[in-house]
Amino acid sequence: MIKNLTFILLILISITSCAQESVIFKTKFKPSKKYKTQVKTTSHTEIEFIADQEIIDRIKNVLRNLMTEQWKVLANLIKTIL
Repeated sequence: MIKNLTFILLILISITSCAQESVIFKTKFKPSKKYKTQVKTTSHTEIEFIADQEIIDRIKNVLRNLMTEQWKVLANLIKTIL
């Protein structure tokens, strides 16, 4: 009896877990109300450059400076919005 109930429970769980393919969230925003949203993003990229070490060092410096400037712009934008 317990084996049959366990078997039926497993079948029901597998059917319900595969039945839903998408989820739609509907929200409404009220005017003059303050909403707070938090987003966390993580990114990891690996690039292999084949060149002289001097060129690779220059590329690294340019990318480092570019990322620093983008974060400054983003931080200022967030301060302006909030």
